[in-house]
Amino acid sequence: MLELMKAAAVLIIPSLWYEGFPMTVVEAFACGLPVIASDLGSLSSLVPDGISGLLFKPGDATALAGCVNQIFDSQQMLHSMRKAVRVSYDRMYSSGPAYSALMSVYKAAQHRLGPPVSQELAHVQM
Repeated sequence: MLELMKAAAVLIIPSLWYEGFPMTVVEAFACGLPVIASDLGSLSSLVPDGISGLLFKPGDATALAGCVNQIFDSQQMLHSMRKAVRVSYDRMYSSGPAYSALMSVYKAAQHRLGPPVSQELAHVQM
């Protein structure tokens, strides 16, 4: 699937229902692939309209066709979006930021719950 994404010009996600956090968008961004998506749910925040791709009203085939035409009529827009999605991926979803976010969650949980069990039991003789 990744090879198909790398060969594509854009990714179209014509969802009619709310998406949680579609990894397909992150995978597209990793490939430098702008996204044309339904303007609903998390897709609206993951794909800033006109920056990382284009949004259209869910279920509106005419609006979807308009987005496709708009992006292919402007090679400058397509090029700009390709750069933007890579920057977005590197800044938010690559291994460095993902690791930092995960460690922040672990540290917050540790602070809230106290030291790990193994440290609490270090003085206990078995």
